Amino acid sequence: MTQLFSASEIQHLPQSVLSVKSKNGLNAASTAGSSPVLDFDLHGSIGYYLASDLCLSFDFDYTSTDGIAYNLRPQNNMGMGGMINQISIYSLQDGVLLEEIQDAHILNALLMSHNNGSDRDVQDGTFKRMSVTECYTNDYQEISPFVSPNAQPATPTVSNATPVYQSQKIQLPIRLSSLLNSDQVIPLGALGGLRIRIQLNPPSVFNMLHGDDVDGNVVALGSAAELFELAPDSNTMVFGNYFVYQSPGGNHFFTGTVGGVPSNQTMTTGNYADLAALVVEIQAQLTAMGQSVTVAVDAGNPTTRIVFTNGNAADVTLSGSFIQRTITGQLEAPGGNLAIAAGASSAALFVSPVFVTVPVFLGGAVALATHLNDSLTAALGAFDIVFTAPVWDAVTETWTATVDQSDGAIPEIVISGSIVTAAGALFSGGLTIPAGGAPPNDVITTTRGTPATTTQLVLLHDSFYVNNPKSLNTCPFKIGTVLEGFDTAGTSLGTTSAITEMTVVVAGIRLTFAGDVPAAIRNSSTKVTMKTKIADESVIQYAMKNIALEVPVITPPPSYVLALQKAMNSGEGMRLDMKGYQLVRSNVQTGTTLASMNLPFVATRAKGIVSIPHVVGATSYSSRNVAGNLDFLKISQYNYEYHGIKHPARSIDCNKARKGSLSQELIAEQHKSYDYCMPHKLLSFDGYQNLYKDKTFFLGRNLAIHNTTFNTVNSNLNLTLESTSTDGGAANAYNVNHYVSAVHSLVMRPEGVTVEK
Repeated sequence: MTQLFSASEIQHLPQSVLSVKSKNGLNAASTAGSSPVLDFDLHGSIGYYLASDLCLSFDFDYTSTDGIAYNLRPQNNMGMGGMINQISIYSLQDGVLLEEIQDAHILNALLMSHNNGSDRDVQDGTFKRMSVTECYTNDYQEISPFVSPNAQPATPTVSNATPVYQSQKIQLPIRLSSLLNSDQVIPLGALGGLRIRIQLNPPSVFNMLHGDDVDGNVVALGSAAELFELAPDSNTMVFGNYFVYQSPGGNHFFTGTVGGVPSNQTMTTGNYADLAALVVEIQAQLTAMGQSVTVAVDAGNPTTRIVFTNGNAADVTLSGSFIQRTITGQLEAPGGNLAIAAGASSAALFVSPVFVTVPVFLGGAVALATHLNDSLTAALGAFDIVFTAPVWDAVTETWTATVDQSDGAIPEIVISGSIVTAAGALFSGGLTIPAGGAPPNDVITTTRGTPATTTQLVLLHDSFYVNNPKSLNTCPFKIGTVLEGFDTAGTSLGTTSAITEMTVVVAGIRLTFAGDVPAAIRNSSTKVTMKTKIADESVIQYAMKNIALEVPVITPPPSYVLALQKAMNSGEGMRLDMKGYQLVRSNVQTGTTLASMNLPFVATRAKGIVSIPHVVGATSYSSRNVAGNLDFLKISQYNYEYHGIKHPARSIDCNKARKGSLSQELIAEQHKSYDYCMPHKLLSFDGYQNLYKDKTFFLGRNLAIHNTTFNTVNSNLNLTLESTSTDGGAANAYNVNHYVSAVHSLVMRPEGVTVEK
């Protein structure tokens, strides 16, 4: 029988939250030359707190001295936790350094790059571990919460006013610190109280421009000085009433088969004025075939349908492109053959004119002509109708274009359909294709603008998350910002003026600028990558308000307090084990193919080591910090060595991963070292889908097995990293942060607290 109820000895301790204000003041802000430092004192009189529920609370806001609201957010591989550079925790009574994590943002980047689920999991809603404001994922479908949206959710295609920065309440767990985030009860009285110092990073270290703006996937349409649009409701062409043509792919071929004997005919080329005239031609061809088949206009549908009657003593099959395209189907979806039983009549068959749907389009004059010609060729074969690019007439303020066809056998054709008749159609005043060999025919075309469109660009909906015409919020740019264009080689094509307006169009999102877009961008024959241009990145800073450390204070049972006091008064003192980190830094020069890094750690109870390569230099809002760190290594293999023995015995192959495939041995080493070193389990290898372009790559080794530990003192621990010489060695000079995760003991006695490493 299923047990419905169960008992448990777990007791929830009485708890209250104490908001400890920063000693440096309630508010802080970064400047061009400094970053905030936050100090908190937790006095012993507080008693006990639960570290796992402690968090840093503040209101976060960006500031820009140039008055522009940029589309900013914490970079996804480290999130808001990347703002912390160093954590130092001292005993308030003794001044003893109890725990310290240097370059905490680099270690946090490793943690969050592998502990937050894949971006795809986040998109489909199966994984949402962190809050939106902590920004630990590439969730492009969520608007950056730190700047007002381009459009309101209820009206996603209607642009808002000029954007402004928005303040957000942040409740930030200090995930790497044992004293501030482990599943332990911390006795403040026994530790003599705590002085917590948190040094923060400059804004460019942990922030970036939101979305594909950073990745370079935002592409503008080349040759977009003049914009012509073919929308889904105005892109169909109907050639004459009943048009028969003989160019390759034409609808002129007519075949009849009786008793297995075929006879072939060719329909007379022409633009038949009505169905009755076409029926006369069909009957003439049937007679020429020697078929006892008659054709007549259907009495019930005299303008659209015809009926065949088979007078033969055997079944007859009519086929060929004329039957398949004109009688039993359309050009875009040809039908089958027409079989008629002996002495029987067919159904009333719809006769289709030559009907072509031109794919939707948005682009310049030259591209329009190419698009129309290619579309007709694809639908009708090597057609002889040729459109030329429209030319602007400044006097009449209209666009004129020529259209011609060179086949002298084809008569004049009047094209109808929504491309001519719909509201706002591309062609106005009718569209007539002259007879073959006749002079070119001028055609007036209309657009939704004038040459003032030199101030506009269209951002294409090329990437799933970006520039979707259904929502302006998928555009990564903001009104008021300036953009820079780059060609496929990465060469700058110039800088625009400020964006003044954004609207949706069929192909994506149209931007209007205060001045002309540089001609190199507008007239590019290829797609142009657009990025936000920040002339002086020092104008962007951040501000924090209402800074406090939210401390969950608990009241343990009296038996726990008595046991703690008894342990403290014993000869060995009260011991509190916790996981801590030691840091050693190495550097490698450009072109290095073999690097051996000595790692003089002094941890006596180490669990594992992780090594994080990263480029040291000026940080930027246009790139992610501590990310994209696999490709520049040109790494072929690596191994750690200690006590004179190579571990593992066979170096870990990294060539497969660097070339886009997976290496089981590399993944296994990463998985083990991560789980031994980090405070949370590894949940994702999502970084490999794009060679860690937006995640943090690492090397590692577990130094312990199960519950054992490893003494790094005098172990001659080192890392050997080989870069493939065929690629010329390391592409950049870079640093490597090596973190050993080790068990440290805080020993508490009446006379004070000491640390055993």
